[in-house]
Amino acid sequence: MNNKLDINKIVWKSEYNIGNIKIDNEHQKLFSLARKALALTTKQTKNQRDELRQIIKELYAYVMTHFSNEQEYMQS
Repeated sequence: MNNKLDINKIVWKSEYNIGNIKIDNEHQKLFSLARKALALTTKQTKNQRDELRQIIKELYAYVMTHFSNEQEYMQS
């Protein structure tokens, strides 16, 4: 069994769209950040840990913003 993640499988597809441009764009950004984080795990650099930490912080902040926006959208 191969547990290695394939970055090429983390791709936004139009079928994921919900029809709200703002939310769809945010979902695409989340995919992009996930790909960026995964890409860092596959390379060995001197600053890998710091770079990964920064991306995770960015991902966390963006998720918080996105969930707030998505909740507002669902309540409207």
